[in-house]
Amino acid sequence: MNIGLSKPIGPPPSSKPNLLFITRTWPDSTGTGTSMRCGLTLEAMAEIYNIYLLVIPILDTPLIRGASPRILGLCARYAEWRVEGREDPAWREVAANESREARLAAAAASPRTRLGRFVSAEAVREAGRVYADIAFQAVHVFRLDMAPFAEPFLAAADNRPFCVLDLDDIESETRRCIAALYAAGGDTVSANFELLEMQKYERA
Repeated sequence: MNIGLSKPIGPPPSSKPNLLFITRTWPDSTGTGTSMRCGLTLEAMAEIYNIYLLVIPILDTPLIRGASPRILGLCARYAEWRVEGREDPAWREVAANESREARLAAAAASPRTRLGRFVSAEAVREAGRVYADIAFQAVHVFRLDMAPFAEPFLAAADNRPFCVLDLDDIESETRRCIAALYAAGGDTVSANFELLEMQKYERA
């Protein structure tokens, strides 16, 4: 398990309730729209809660050294948990195939989405150990793919924390739109892949 805690472990500096903020991208005040909205949400939450940030970068997002010092300064603690090498076996076949058609067939064999390929019982359990010493009154999950990683923090608590699932986007509709764009451009292989992704999100 690759965990980097970058603030000293200790009591938070205030009597505010504790909130666990789980996200797949580092919050920021600049950069992509997703990072910016994540950052703005965290800023607002920091007015009310002690923020414990847990970043699980399932995309090609910057490492912890690329995080905004101003955003990190709002957190009581922050951690990054890397998930490389934990893909669902079917997704390893996707990466191994040179043919686009073969990659599509391998992707269809996995019940998980591309962004959900790292979610396994082991990965969720290990991520749940990051802040095992903290009692949370609230959990904020940024994006649907991160939802399973909240489960250990909800199940282990004597008093179940208030939990918010911040979708940010309706993933199935996004996949549908991307599929239509690929189809309009004549790329049926990519269009079919996005339609498969859409169907998986609809079943989630």
